[in-house]
Amino acid sequence: MPSLRAPRSIALAAVLSAGLLACQPAPITLKLIGVACTADGDCGSGLCSKADKVCTRSCGKQLDCPVSFDCGLAHLVDGQPGGLGATCYKANYVNPTTGGFGTSCAAYSTDADAPDAHCDATAANPCGDGFTCLAALKCDPDAICSKECTADSECPPQFFCAVDTGATQRGSLGRACAADADCTGGQTCQAVGGGGTAKVCAGPKKWCRPRTQCSPCGPVDQCPLGYTCATDASGERFCGKTCSKDEECPWPVSGTSNFMQCIDGKNGVGNVCRPLQGSCHGVSNLPDTAPGGQCSWCRPGIPSDCPGSFCLTLQTLENTCVQTCTIELKKNGTSYAKVMGSDKGCGTDQPCVVTAVPAGCGAGCTAGGVCAVDSSGMSLTCFP
Repeated sequence: MPSLRAPRSIALAAVLSAGLLACQPAPITLKLIGVACTADGDCGSGLCSKADKVCTRSCGKQLDCPVSFDCGLAHLVDGQPGGLGATCYKANYVNPTTGGFGTSCAAYSTDADAPDAHCDATAANPCGDGFTCLAALKCDPDAICSKECTADSECPPQFFCAVDTGATQRGSLGRACAADADCTGGQTCQAVGGGGTAKVCAGPKKWCRPRTQCSPCGPVDQCPLGYTCATDASGERFCGKTCSKDEECPWPVSGTSNFMQCIDGKNGVGNVCRPLQGSCHGVSNLPDTAPGGQCSWCRPGIPSDCPGSFCLTLQTLENTCVQTCTIELKKNGTSYAKVMGSDKGCGTDQPCVVTAVPAGCGAGCTAGGVCAVDSSGMSLTCFP
């Protein structure tokens, strides 16, 4: 009768094979973009975002990312030296076919203090459901439809989530303040942040606003038409107006000294307009002034660039930190006059200029303002 036992060598091979299989590690399943992670190794050739704890990957343009993901700076620090740079992050917004982000609503725009007084009483609201017409003033030619936000991922790539202050709107002086009574249009008096004590009138929310000169960026297609994402002298990324000579860059209202120059934007993007100091925030144009102080370059919608003041945007596209101050006002007939010598908060020969008389000032009150850079009190520009 034939033996039913397997040869000894075959049985031993089977045992060894089973042992080897038992010692092998479990197969690793690499995670997709947007899935939670703890280390880069979880994401294969991708990255694990330390801030968001999700898998991502570097990108150079929107088409480098999967559907429903945008390419950009997930966090402001990602665009600074040593940061992650542009990466793919989940797009948390919906843009309708009509009436979405950036739709012009100039005819429908109102003054913040008179929300029912539209530019054209017969104009229909062009903004889609859930969108608001953002305007600096009635009949504002730059008024657009937009939405509130808490992070850039809630805005389209060419928009960023900006703090709502009057100083973020082209042509507006913004409003320095000492108390909520100094503010109008639903805004309150808030600290600008960044470790300073300055206050400015601001809304309770942030809004998606278009990127413009000096706005932070990652890929080149995050900047508006006529601009590109360049690299400054410190290695930080910013939107710069494309140019071929200095004369094509913004100039001050008066004088012959430009505050920008046409310079190589690095990384093959061509020439762009960049502040003379080399970057869009930090160093002051005034001697013996700390970075972020009076006459430092700054970026609209990012008030922490000016911890001791606030960022002012002029029609020249000059973005500068302006020191806040206070002054006593006294009623003189139908108007108000400054009480001489009551300026507080400005340097020598820099008078305090009141941007608005506080509501309920009565016979007199303390008003918030900004410091002029010349003794005449007529010039707010840092580059006369």
